[in-house]
Amino acid sequence: MKAHFYKRVLAYLIDSIIVSLAISIITGLFLANNNIAMLQDELNSVMNLVIDGAISIEVYINRALDISYDIQYQTIGHNIVTFTICVLYYIIFQFKNEGRTIGKKLMKIKIVGNGSSIVTMDDIAKRSLIINGLAISMIELIGILILNKTIFLQLIFVTSIVKFIITTTTIFMILYRKDGRGLHDLFANTKVIIDKGV
Repeated sequence: MKAHFYKRVLAYLIDSIIVSLAISIITGLFLANNNIAMLQDELNSVMNLVIDGAISIEVYINRALDISYDIQYQTIGHNIVTFTICVLYYIIFQFKNEGRTIGKKLMKIKIVGNGSSIVTMDDIAKRSLIINGLAISMIELIGILILNKTIFLQLIFVTSIVKFIITTTTIFMILYRKDGRGLHDLFANTKVIIDKGV
């Protein structure tokens, strides 16, 4: 039997909190970066200048884009930690727990193959590329390392639109499809069901 939408949302929120806490702890202990705080302060100062009319919108946009790029570059270590933790939790941990994360376990739901009760590591990895944004995160991480500033900022703009489209489409599919499968489920040939084994 397919899992209810609210259970899937709650499981996703619980998992997001767990992953965010792990990322915060690890990056807080090992990747403290004062440059990011200074860059964010600089971005706020530039915003105040445009609000006060001291600079034009065009000058603001150019300066804000430069600062935003510098912030992205300063957070490479954070992005690598985030990507690694997401792979460990959403792929490896979930596979080892037969399609369950902690959130799914608490909500008594799990991932299974669409045609069987077994879910493979490959299924979970494909699914996570979309639903957990791992594919886009990987593209953005590679982009900051190899692309120039202008192309990278264009890439970020495009990936933000793609994320929005994927998220919106997936929500509507889960809500309105009879089988409750989203884009990620169709791509990975999986579905989320009520876990009667918990």
